[in-house]
Amino acid sequence: MRELDSRLRLVVTPIADLGSDSITAQLGGGLAALLVAMGAPGTARAHAVPAHFTPRWNSTPPDLLARALRNMEHDRLAVETLAGGNGGSALHVVTGQDGLPGAGHVLRLEQVLGQKLPHGALVAMPSNNRFYAVPIHSGDDLSLLDPLISAVRGLAEHGPVLSQDAFWLHDGRLDPLNATVKDGELRFFPSDAFKQLLPQLRRDSTR
Repeated sequence: MRELDSRLRLVVTPIADLGSDSITAQLGGGLAALLVAMGAPGTARAHAVPAHFTPRWNSTPPDLLARALRNMEHDRLAVETLAGGNGGSALHVVTGQDGLPGAGHVLRLEQVLGQKLPHGALVAMPSNNRFYAVPIHSGDDLSLLDPLISAVRGLAEHGPVLSQDAFWLHDGRLDPLNATVKDGELRFFPSDAFKQLLPQLRRDSTR
């Protein structure tokens, strides 16, 4: 079991692709973080950990998910800054390294970016190895939603992506922003919870 522990990771995948015996952390927006055991070092192979095996290990699915997250604290990531907003936040691209999947690190975004995120972040999930994130500190940071969507849809022109939408990440959940482009203009239709946040963000923008 100790050897398995060191290989546990989380891989972001569409819910539609999951089997009934999967161990997952539901993210929202049709996506989940799937518990996997990585293959040999230096390879990108991963095998889903079946839920019916957990009694043999004297463990539970939540415990195994927590162990995977602890393992991921030691993974190497590439963090690139693409653009800055008027409010001081920036568009970050986070990519996994050394054959270890990177998108699951969205669940520990504060640690990855080294900053508190009291209002969460704008997030896009183009692949199970990469995600884009914009920390939200004020309403000015919403100006980066356009380049965020443009970056992901640019990738979609060259192949399939996990999702072309953007999300509001808060409390470990992805809340779809339902972004669309009409007549060359980006529009988004967020949840009521996100709408309730907007007045606070506008006040922070004027300080």
